[in-house]
Amino acid sequence: MPNGGKTVKARYTKSQDYRIVHSDGAMGGMTPRGEFRIEFIVTLPPEVTSEEIEVGPKGKTKSKGLATDCKDLVRERQVCVLMSMESARNLAEWLSKQVPDNA
Repeated sequence: MPNGGKTVKARYTKSQDYRIVHSDGAMGGMTPRGEFRIEFIVTLPPEVTSEEIEVGPKGKTKSKGLATDCKDLVRERQVCVLMSMESARNLAEWLSKQVPDNA
């Protein structure tokens, strides 16, 4: 290697807490400590809060409808990732190479 450096091998493993999350979007920015914060978001319909159920004379049930507290869409934050600015720049560079211009 130039400049007297050396090559090392890095092995990739998965944490016991590793998981896959779906994301419809992201938000974030700089933290007061100078780190970069990115939160991954999923958009959901309003959550069902109750159900009206008709109970017949023999105990047979039939749903009469579901209710929600509001009609707004819900943007639920799934996970937040904190990283250094250098890591954020590396992520931005990597993403720009992964996503084709015509996608």
